[in-house]
Amino acid sequence: MIDAATQTDSDTSDAAVQWPADVHRVVTMDHVYTHTQELHGQEEEDTRSLYLFPSDDEFSEDSQPQHNYPDPEYHDDVKELQNEGSQLTLELTCANGCSYRWQSQPTLSGTKGEGNLLLAASVFFSGIHFAKFKRFCNNMNLQTICEDTYTRLRKTFVFPVVEKTWAKEQSAVLTDMKSREEEVVLCGDGRCDSPGHSAKYCTYTFLDVQSQKVVDFKVVSCTQVSSSNTMEIRGFKEALTTIEGNGVKVSTISTDRHPQIVKEMRVSNPEKCHEFDPWHVAKGVSKKLAAAAKRRECEGLGEWIPSIINHFWWSAQTCGGDAEVLKEKWVSVIHHVTNRHDWPGNRHYHCCAHEPLDETSQRSKLWLQPGSEGHQALVKTVKDKRLVKDLGHLTKCIHTTSLEVYHSMYLKYLPKRTHFGYDVMIHASMLAALDHNNNANRGQAVYQDGESVGEPKFKISWSKVHKRFRARPVAVQKDYGYMKAMVADVLSSVSDSNQGVDMRETQTHIMAPQDRLPRSQIIVQTQQFSRFK
Repeated sequence: MIDAATQTDSDTSDAAVQWPADVHRVVTMDHVYTHTQELHGQEEEDTRSLYLFPSDDEFSEDSQPQHNYPDPEYHDDVKELQNEGSQLTLELTCANGCSYRWQSQPTLSGTKGEGNLLLAASVFFSGIHFAKFKRFCNNMNLQTICEDTYTRLRKTFVFPVVEKTWAKEQSAVLTDMKSREEEVVLCGDGRCDSPGHSAKYCTYTFLDVQSQKVVDFKVVSCTQVSSSNTMEIRGFKEALTTIEGNGVKVSTISTDRHPQIVKEMRVSNPEKCHEFDPWHVAKGVSKKLAAAAKRRECEGLGEWIPSIINHFWWSAQTCGGDAEVLKEKWVSVIHHVTNRHDWPGNRHYHCCAHEPLDETSQRSKLWLQPGSEGHQALVKTVKDKRLVKDLGHLTKCIHTTSLEVYHSMYLKYLPKRTHFGYDVMIHASMLAALDHNNNANRGQAVYQDGESVGEPKFKISWSKVHKRFRARPVAVQKDYGYMKAMVADVLSSVSDSNQGVDMRETQTHIMAPQDRLPRSQIIVQTQQFSRFK
C-alpha cells in the first residue's frame, strides 16, 4: 500500500492528494538518489544532488489514498522533473498506473519554491556573502538558487521588510528620546568601507548615550561629494538634520576630533555642547608615546605609558566639568614620573592624589630623570598645543565605546575590502542597527549548573597590551527573535502586489556624473591606455 505527501496532480484528474511522511523519507534518501543517477546515466561516479526538504511534521497522514499493490515488492517509478533552485519536483507512478507529482516545497508566486525565498532572506539576514554561500553549496553538491535569483528575491521581497522593520525600530527610539525630561546626548562616528583615502562609501552613525541604541545613520557615496574626505561631514549633517527634524532636542554631541565636524559645530551649532571622545584622544597620546619610547635614548618611557593613559582617563572623569582643573591634573603627570608629588603655582591641583609612597619598597617602574630624553618626549606630548586646547572638550567624559563595539559588529554584515552596491549598503546597515538595538544593554551571563551555579561568567585571556591575563565579562546570548518575525514577514509579503522599487530610479544621486559610453568603446579605450599591455 502506498500513501501520499504533498499536493500532486493525477493523470486523470486535477484532484490534490497528500503524500505520507514514510514515503517522504524514502523519496528524500537513496530512493531518489538511485533514480536520479539512472536518469543522468551516472552509475560509477557519485554526483548525487542534495535538496532542501521541509520537516516531516509538515505532512499529514490524514486523507491518504488507499492503493493495493499486486506485487508486495513493487517500488514506485520515480522521474525527476525540471527543478527550480532548491525545489525538487518528482513524478511518481504507482503499480495501478496512477501518476503523482511530488514537490519538496510549496510553490509561491514569483519565487517558485518557498525554500528559495527562505534561502534569500536567511542568507542576507545572517550577513553571509552569497558568493561564499554558493561555494559552500557547490562543495557539497547542494542545489540552491543562482546569484541572479538571489538578487531579484532580495530586492523584491527582503529589502521592503528590512525597511519596514527599521522604520518601526527607529520610530520607537525617537519617541523615547522626545519623551525625556533630561537632556539628549548623542555620540557619533563615521565608518568608511575601506582604509585609506580611497573609500567609496562612508556610513555616519549617531547613537543615544542613555539607551545605547542607534538613532540614525547615513550612507554617503563618494560621487555625492567633491572628495572622499568630505563624506563624513556630509553624513554628520544629514543624520543630525533627520534627528532634529523628528522633534528631538539635542544638547550635547560627542565625536572624534574631525576638523570639519569641529568647525561645523562651532559655526552652525554653537548652542550645542561639543565633546570629544576620550578614547580617541587617549589612543592618539598612546601612539605618540609609543613611537618616542622606541628610541634608545628614551629608555624607560614605555613602561610608563599604561599608567599615563590611566591618568588621562582619571583626569577627565574627576575634573567636575572644569577645563582648568582637567588641564592641571593632566599636566601633573610630568612631575609624578620624576618622583615629584607636589608643586606650587597651580590654582586648583597642587599635589598628587595618591597616598604617600613607600620609598623602601621595590618599584616595578624606574623613575624618569628630569630633563632626560624620555622625560622631554613626555613633556612635549603632554603639553602639545592642540591637545591642551582640546581638553576643554573632554570635561564631560562622554566616550563612544558602545559605538566602537557597534562598528566592530557592523563588519559581520558589511566587511571591509568587499564591494557592495548602494542598496546593499543601506539595507545591511539597517540590519546591523537592528541587531545592535535589539541586543543593547545585555546583562552578564551566569553559570546555570555545576559548582559555580549562579556565579557570573568571565573569559580569561592574555592581553598583549597589558602583558598579563585579564578577565572579561561574558554577556548573555543575543536574542534574534526579531529576525524570525522578519522571515515570516518576507513570506507573507509574497501575496502583496508590490514587486519592490527599482533601485536604479532611487540611486540617480550616486551614479556616475557622466553618461556611459558604448561597451565596445570603453573596452577599446581601456586596452589602448593600459600600462600592462
